[in-house]
Amino acid sequence: MNLGFESENIEFKESLAEKDEALKDICAILNKKRMGTLYFGVKNNGDIVGVEVGAKTESDFAMRLSQTIQPAPFYSIALNKDNEGRCFLEINFEGKNVPYRYKGAYYLRNGERSEVMPSSVLERYILEKQKDYSLWENSPSEATISDLDEDLIASVRKTANESNKLKILSDTPEGILKELRLLTKNGEVNKAGEALFSKYRPYAVKFGIVADDKGLDYLQMEKAYGNIFQLIDESFAFVLNAISFQPLKSATAIQREMIPEIPRPALREIIVNMFAHSDYSSPMEHRITVYQNRIEFYNPGLFPANATPEEFANKEIDPVDKNGKILKVLFGANYIEHFGTGFTKVFQIFDKEKITYGYRENQNGFCFIIYRKNRYYIDESLSEYSKVMSVMQQDNYVTVEKIAELLGKSKSTISRYVKTLQEDGKISRGDSKKFPRWEIKK
Repeated sequence: MNLGFESENIEFKESLAEKDEALKDICAILNKKRMGTLYFGVKNNGDIVGVEVGAKTESDFAMRLSQTIQPAPFYSIALNKDNEGRCFLEINFEGKNVPYRYKGAYYLRNGERSEVMPSSVLERYILEKQKDYSLWENSPSEATISDLDEDLIASVRKTANESNKLKILSDTPEGILKELRLLTKNGEVNKAGEALFSKYRPYAVKFGIVADDKGLDYLQMEKAYGNIFQLIDESFAFVLNAISFQPLKSATAIQREMIPEIPRPALREIIVNMFAHSDYSSPMEHRITVYQNRIEFYNPGLFPANATPEEFANKEIDPVDKNGKILKVLFGANYIEHFGTGFTKVFQIFDKEKITYGYRENQNGFCFIIYRKNRYYIDESLSEYSKVMSVMQQDNYVTVEKIAELLGKSKSTISRYVKTLQEDGKISRGDSKKFPRWEIKK
């Protein structure tokens, strides 16, 4: 049986030992044709020779494809047999989020060969992405000036002028919007203006708190709607409420300052970056999910094509203004301190505090991950009852078993402490049967 010839969107691999070359070819075909097919167990001339397929062959290759090609494309893997019973794998893939990279490098199909993408082509792809975002920002929205929050517009003007970051001369909503280039040539509110100032909460962010590390049991799920300023503020408040706080060890017991497990400046930068560089034309929604071992911040839209967060932070490449008009307003409003310094600040804080992080991309968006550490702080100067309450303050969903483990006590002893605290009116338990929440009384 013969499958024909290789082409710009078809590639043959005789052996599974050629996985690395195969992934590079998939990357190159995606960048050139946006879709294609690759076969294992087929010679260059199209003759099927077959491959030995184990129990995990397909899943292992799928994992490698998802992890090494960024952003992750759509794909399917099928195990086929020819008339003589020889097995061969068929991988179909597609994606429109060019350029794709394999292990950090960009490849382009040239006939039947996969070659390193010329820098001129890569630059063109990047400029095309920027153009797409610019087109969205400048396109007219359905909102009118009366649909916008005039107090918020005035507040941004005041902050921008006082900080000398922007000079906005007009004092009317229409005039301010015009100076900020948030009106079309016909005087309509553009998409960027609506996203920033709409009173009618045009966008959403999903919040979740998860009981485990796999996302199987949600303790809390909610959704907030708003303009960009509202979503940033609500996201910041949600995370601060969901994470643990520990007392500053140098502070006195009377005036003890509580410090969040993730420093506020770093958390703020991550959240602002999440909404500043989002693709608001995408049907996907922003998500913040708090797991036991990590926090994930997801936004629609991909990271700039030729960069990693570290490259931005290290000034190895210049920042790419995905949403230029939105960024300018956030800068004037002091939500952005300096252009292109967000990740630098975050990574400096993480390095100092020994916080680890990661990130990943898929077909639709970018996810930044903070790995949690030392969630619980036990102040040995406190009484046993106060220690129990302190752990509950740090984790509203902590179990009696976990408290017992942390304090080195038996479950029955902690249960007795909890009962006493409840009877004294110092703590209460939520109504949820599966995941009740601890409430600490003031």
